[in-house]
Amino acid sequence: MNKLDEICKEIRLLNAIPNDEEAFDCCIKLYNTIIHEPLLLQHAEDSYYIGFSLVAILELNISDDIDIRQTIASIAYLSLSKCIKNDPFIYAAYKMRLRILINHDDAFNYTINDALFRFSPSFGYTIGGYKIRDANHNMRWYDLNKCHDYLNEKIFQDQYNMLKNNYYDNSLLAMAGIETKYNETKAIKAMEEGNSNHEKLFDYLNKKIYIDGDINF
Repeated sequence: MNKLDEICKEIRLLNAIPNDEEAFDCCIKLYNTIIHEPLLLQHAEDSYYIGFSLVAILELNISDDIDIRQTIASIAYLSLSKCIKNDPFIYAAYKMRLRILINHDDAFNYTINDALFRFSPSFGYTIGGYKIRDANHNMRWYDLNKCHDYLNEKIFQDQYNMLKNNYYDNSLLAMAGIETKYNETKAIKAMEEGNSNHEKLFDYLNKKIYIDGDINF
């Protein structure tokens, strides 16, 4: 069994008990193993729990270093995307991927930029920065719609309502609660762009991480 899969098996068992402290220690062990042997990722089978465990590390804010957080977010995203490709009905994987796009966009948007745009790293509040934000939002919209019936958490409900306002003919009126027509064509186009962005990002990270073993961000 792949070393990463062995650690994921431990994490699954500890989550079933549950034992948060030991589970977190196993998540850190998983991360350290990946850092030292990144090529193990290519043949690991439990891609969902690899992504799940790395998102857990991100959510606990164990590092302020943007490069470390980008690395963790990128590996987690790739693992969850691999899980979705293998089985598009694992809705928990979409929700974990959404957590990366929503909660850790400050770090992960650099990866989106590397894969889709190649703007200057200091994109900030520039046209480039807004394009990266829009790309992220379209990916969120795609994932939110793929698992819409399972979005029982406030963070996802709020995101869905916020993004849906963008697809009315007058988004400012919609945000103000004033009736305006919902433009389904715009919403569908955003979903299609979101899916396309996911595909391009997966291809980029697949080559960088799985094939080349490059986890430097």
